[in-house]
Amino acid sequence: MELAIKRSLALSRFPGKRPWVSVASDDIFPRSDEDVAIVARLRAFAEQKNLSGGLEVHDEVIRKGLLRKNIYIGNSLINLYVKCGDFTRAKQVFDTLPRRDIVSWNTLVTGYTQNWHGQEALNCFEAMQATGLSPDSVTLASVLKACGNLGELEKGKDVHSFISAKRLLKEDVVLGNALVDMYAKCGELDMAQKVFDELPCWDVLTWNALIGGYCQHGQARSALGCYFDMKQKGYCPDSVTFTIILNACGILGQAENGKEVHAEIVQRKLLGSNIILGSALVTMYANVGDLIHAQQVFDELPVRNVISWTTLISGYCDHGYGEKALMCFEQMKHAGFSPDVVTFSCVVTACGVIKALDKGKELHSEIARKGLVCAAVVGNALIDMYAKCNAVAFAWEVFDNLESPDVVSWNTLISGYCQYEHGMKALSCCKRMTCEAMAYNAITTSCILRACGMMGALDFGTQIHARLFVKGPQIDVVLGNALVDMYSKCGQIIKAHEVFDSLASRDVVSWNIMLSGYYENELTEEVFHCLRRMKSEGFCPDDSTFSCVLKACNSIGAIGKGREMHSEIVKSGLSSRENTMLGNDLLNMYAKCGMLGKAQQVLDELCMQDDIPWNSLISGFCEHGYSDQGLQCYERMMQVGVCPTAATFACILRTCAGIGATTKGQMYFETINLRYGLLLNLEHYTCMVDLFARAGYLNEALRVIEKMPSHDYLPAWCALLSACWKCENPKMAKLAFENVVRLDRRAAVAYAFMIDLFVSQKRMGETWISA
Repeated sequence: MELAIKRSLALSRFPGKRPWVSVASDDIFPRSDEDVAIVARLRAFAEQKNLSGGLEVHDEVIRKGLLRKNIYIGNSLINLYVKCGDFTRAKQVFDTLPRRDIVSWNTLVTGYTQNWHGQEALNCFEAMQATGLSPDSVTLASVLKACGNLGELEKGKDVHSFISAKRLLKEDVVLGNALVDMYAKCGELDMAQKVFDELPCWDVLTWNALIGGYCQHGQARSALGCYFDMKQKGYCPDSVTFTIILNACGILGQAENGKEVHAEIVQRKLLGSNIILGSALVTMYANVGDLIHAQQVFDELPVRNVISWTTLISGYCDHGYGEKALMCFEQMKHAGFSPDVVTFSCVVTACGVIKALDKGKELHSEIARKGLVCAAVVGNALIDMYAKCNAVAFAWEVFDNLESPDVVSWNTLISGYCQYEHGMKALSCCKRMTCEAMAYNAITTSCILRACGMMGALDFGTQIHARLFVKGPQIDVVLGNALVDMYSKCGQIIKAHEVFDSLASRDVVSWNIMLSGYYENELTEEVFHCLRRMKSEGFCPDDSTFSCVLKACNSIGAIGKGREMHSEIVKSGLSSRENTMLGNDLLNMYAKCGMLGKAQQVLDELCMQDDIPWNSLISGFCEHGYSDQGLQCYERMMQVGVCPTAATFACILRTCAGIGATTKGQMYFETINLRYGLLLNLEHYTCMVDLFARAGYLNEALRVIEKMPSHDYLPAWCALLSACWKCENPKMAKLAFENVVRLDRRAAVAYAFMIDLFVSQKRMGETWISA
């Protein structure tokens, strides 16, 4: 206790104004064997990061009064505490030294920098300069590193000026590397390249600093070029170089270059137990979409950690393989690894990808038990998962419990509302953001504009446009696309076209939104004109472009144009076999235009088949009078193992109605719930009304309406009225007519049916009264 009190008293605060005392040469090195032994022990404890052992030696030093006699021991104590991460004690020892040399200052400055205490490093450097002591290359390199980590470009430039004035770069590669690294980290890549080019000599660290800077600031192609230049000049890349370049290959999607780097790593036997390099390989293969090789590399890693597991899980999740991601997560836990916040955010996202709501809730409970919900990355992932599963109430609950939601949290929630057509809730979020003084970013504004389009909130959307224009007439492509979409959905196609034409730059998405706007506003000829203009301006149509144009062809029965689009799809290298969306649109176009053989061929060629293309084909057969073939198509669908959905049964019931297959229709209607556990919807009931009514069983049709969850479904009453007109049943017709006009007073077809019915019987007034 006495020793602790003495040590505490001996340590004082930073004597910033203490005059500098030069260090005598005999103070620099240990004076006796005892001093040498103490320094050796302190060094050993520092290397071992053994704080308790170091404290015992410190007690001995204080007891013997050695700090007053030998600065070398004082510097060794500072080094011990720095290595153990105890900067409070390191600073106290530093402040206590009666004399300090450049090593004292460097130990503290370097320690701060290496442990990411950049601001403290810069403060210490300024205090050193105030004493009049001139920094050496070690000091300057550490200070430059701190400037790079903090993004303190101006201070870094000041240090550069000092180095240039002293001509310290002549033969000091370490200092040169620090300068290149500082400029690269601050995003001043031109200056980093200039310093690099002017250096008298380079080593692998110099190249790594430059290549890393290019990659870090989104210039992966320049990073790759620099890497090839490095090899051409005879420099041998190390594991850090390879880690950076694998990242660049992944960003650029350059699988071949990535594989070449992998081969060199294997050839030079660099992988070993280098878990960072191993994880970089897994990430590269995942980023280029080669998940087979990503899994293979992962399986061959001699050592794994949470990062490597999370890398693989993230790869599966990013490419839509949610089940694989969850399977990998379970394997990770089984192997004894504890997931961190990043791992949980990945698997929660995977649940959103595959709409696995129950699994997502289970993970939510596990995250809550571990106390990780407050982490922003996990909270945002949970909001996203619930939103994608259309569980917006849960998404809101998670959001509302976040301690400090950031703009990403708001964007995720608003985007989720927009995804499932909850436009009003999205706009409410926007108002609350304004009330809480949360600043919008481009993503927020895009989401809000989408909600405006969804709700037809033209005035609010126009206000947002005006605010954007005040900030500057040039609107970036993302916001421009959102504005075009909003105006199109609000029916303001001329305004949408004006915004589109005013965009300084456009991408394929811009054209697709404009095409979609014309299609949704039934301006089909404009769709074809816009496509021609798009191609004439050098833009290549993608799958979304072709999908929109095929729908336009479908809407007006333009089979010739549709076949032309099919040929273009094949020529462009887009495969309708593998691209489910394109395959479905092609099939639907051929089916609607009556080319059922061609539609059948497209279906047979699809790699992945779900209910959607089968439903289109069944509907096509039915609409063109081939109802028997439609039912055969359903049977074939069952044989190949595609499960029917509610939409499938709606198609089948319409087909049965078309051929008067009342008994079969009843059987299928009962099958929907009893065999497949699907909920009967209003469309199914309406199909049954139509089935009975067409067959002349009007009372049965009325009974179906009475059994419906809602009696206020207009299509059901219209189906009954149409059948009454055909069967010339004025009494039932009057009942149907009254319900139709109750639901829609402007239903012209209802009045036409009634007039025609009574005129055809030549007793219009008498029947109306008696009915």
